[in-house]
Amino acid sequence: MIHKYSILLVFLLFHVMLSGQENETEVQKPPVTPKLALETFRQGEYAEAYEMYKTLIIKYPKYSKINYYLGICELKTNQNIPDAIKHLKYASLRGVGNDVYYYLGRAYQLNYNFKEAISSFKRFLKYAKPNDIRKEKAEQYMKESEEGEKISAKIYYLQVVGKDTVPKDMFLSMYHPVKDAGYILYNKDFFESGVDPNGIMYLTERKDEVFFSMPVDTTNRFDIFKMEKLIDGWSKPVNLKGVNSQYDDLYPFLKIDGVTLYFSSNRPGGLGGFDIYKTTYDPDSKTFTQPVNMGIPFNSPRDDYFLVTDEFSGVAWFTSNRNTTGNEVMVYQIIWDNSVVKNMVYEENDVRIAATMPLLKNIPEKIKKLRQQQQNSVVSTEKEALFHFKVTDKVTYTDFNQFQSKEALQIFKEGFALQQKKDSLSLLMKEKRKKYSITDSPDEKAKLVNEILTLEKQVYGLDSKINDFYYQARSIERPIVEKLVSKGIYKLPDAEPEKSNAGTDIDEILIPGNYTFYTDEEFRKKLLKLDGMYQKLFDPETVARLRHADSLYVWGNILSLESSKLLEQANKPQNTEIQISSVFRENKEAVNTEPDRSAGLISKARELQNTALKLYHNSLDTKFSIFKEKIKEIILSHPTDDFTFMEERQEEANAYFRQANDDITRSITFNPEQYEKEGALKREAVNLQEDALFLYKSYLEGDTSVIDSLMNKGIKESAVTENKENKATAGNKASNEATNAKGLEYRIQIGVFKNEPKEESLKKIPPVSSISLPDKELIKYFSGHFKTYEEAEKHLTGIREAGFPGAFIVAFYNGQLISLSKAKELKH
Repeated sequence: MIHKYSILLVFLLFHVMLSGQENETEVQKPPVTPKLALETFRQGEYAEAYEMYKTLIIKYPKYSKINYYLGICELKTNQNIPDAIKHLKYASLRGVGNDVYYYLGRAYQLNYNFKEAISSFKRFLKYAKPNDIRKEKAEQYMKESEEGEKISAKIYYLQVVGKDTVPKDMFLSMYHPVKDAGYILYNKDFFESGVDPNGIMYLTERKDEVFFSMPVDTTNRFDIFKMEKLIDGWSKPVNLKGVNSQYDDLYPFLKIDGVTLYFSSNRPGGLGGFDIYKTTYDPDSKTFTQPVNMGIPFNSPRDDYFLVTDEFSGVAWFTSNRNTTGNEVMVYQIIWDNSVVKNMVYEENDVRIAATMPLLKNIPEKIKKLRQQQQNSVVSTEKEALFHFKVTDKVTYTDFNQFQSKEALQIFKEGFALQQKKDSLSLLMKEKRKKYSITDSPDEKAKLVNEILTLEKQVYGLDSKINDFYYQARSIERPIVEKLVSKGIYKLPDAEPEKSNAGTDIDEILIPGNYTFYTDEEFRKKLLKLDGMYQKLFDPETVARLRHADSLYVWGNILSLESSKLLEQANKPQNTEIQISSVFRENKEAVNTEPDRSAGLISKARELQNTALKLYHNSLDTKFSIFKEKIKEIILSHPTDDFTFMEERQEEANAYFRQANDDITRSITFNPEQYEKEGALKREAVNLQEDALFLYKSYLEGDTSVIDSLMNKGIKESAVTENKENKATAGNKASNEATNAKGLEYRIQIGVFKNEPKEESLKKIPPVSSISLPDKELIKYFSGHFKTYEEAEKHLTGIREAGFPGAFIVAFYNGQLISLSKAKELKH
């Protein structure tokens, strides 16, 4: 008996100790107090403050400030708008201040209580201080509520069969229209440049019309444009003027009837944010009707966009953030049939119920099966997308378990792990580039540049390693697979559908292996010479990147020559016999054999030429970037040496490259002729850089004779006619002393440009002079006339900050450009 009590006593003591530990842990947590919750609220941590105020409201249900802040948190986090109204209304009745009516009005608006919203906003505006930053928003919300009151007189009663919450940048993955309804694509899948690559566009089912949005002015306001397919390409973009407004117009979609256009806009007259609109095209007048707001529940006081209809499957989709928080949106799938019509509203509660988009209780079996097929399609796509590893011409692996050799699998996995790392670093690099493009802080820009350069080195350094692993794995796996195939043991997988090269990265372009290698002795010698310079000036990883860039250029030449061969074949008639008119021919199908053959060859030739151009540009872009950094590094590491010969060549190269990229950016669609022209400009830029680096290589090897002769030649030829027009810019006229200057002086070269620099930048710097480059449509621009190098140096930082980051000091003697080393000699 005593033994039993002893056990019980020990158990009780253990329980007390455990409870004490738990209580001690709870005591260690900071208690939720009104002060702590308010501090969290003021820091903008509304989600965290919401949890605190939820706890406090239980303890202080009648405390007006607790109700006030809880209501705002519910509003800010979009948690429970009806509860937000309840708490804010209670706070208003307890006299917390006029501010409550701003938040109460917004809560009413989001709950579709438009009359109450208008009343609350009026009260807030009546007593708000003149400098209250919320006044403008309150006026906007009140106008939206007034429109909402009109719009909510008639609404759609939709049958919702799907509500999927996804990250905002992935919402398109939830749309599954059949091909007969047309194609919804990202811009990058169709356009080469000139538009936002992540924007959404619509291509008709016949692939003969495309609708998309792009900015129309410096404010980045978006308009909707249309392009039509012509015999030899696409028309120029046509602005849909009857559709567009002075606000953003995006997400166009054309119904299969060919005349009804849905789109989204944040123009006034809607419920708030982006609303979905509808317009129809009149073929007789060739104009669109006045766009009509689709109303509730398609639209809400938040953002609603991209209505896509599929009459064939009987469903439609649109996206909204009305019931989500943060960076998530909800994609709604609805039944799309003759039941989708507007009806009168008899009770105010009907509007709120319809706007919440409740799921249909009894979803038709047809729709259930359709949804299941769509979900399976997404899962299947994700599963197949693990990787695509080409083992032989007919065998491509998509999963690890397909490998026959354990050794090859292990090697491949090492390469695949590096590929994942590279992709992760590339994504991080992309994010940092985006931050760089939107920040105005010079310090932040400088920090981001260093981070981006570091990431670029890591990313590009991984390429050769990844390729080595894949090459080794393929070398081991290929003979095993080929042997199994020859014995009939290995079943070849079904051939994958061919993918278009349009819009893909250069690494995804597959170059056919059955083309003959074309080159000549001169080109081979040039590659060997280049390789010698690479080995002398660059580290092994960069050498690998440069070799890869040169190989792309070689392949570009190969495909360009193959394209020429195919065009030559297409122009040769296959049959010189007289053809009988199809009217009298019994076998009419054979009539188009020759034209079909020629058209096929021409199409293939164009495809090869376009691929060649992409290879050229990728090669030149890579080399220009690497060479530019190397030349910059060389100049900075030799502050006392005169490397004017390198500076001038890089500046001229910058001008060519900038001109090429500006022309490409202005081009909306891929234009082969234009692309070829800009490729020639880039080639000239890279040639100048290569020339500078070969001269530097000679310098390192002790041969300065070439550089010395170059300098002497430069002094003689610098009697280049100085720009006698002395082009004037507002607030900064070119100095007349430029031509007649005597003796030694220093200027700051701000750049070599094809077009005159921006006027606003020139206003910020000392007087500008210029020199035309012979035989080139380029001009060198200089700022100031300084008697000493030190005086010029004082102005250098200011000129760089004015918009000329590549500016550097040069010397003139009697109006002629000379080297800095020559200037030092003359000075002494």
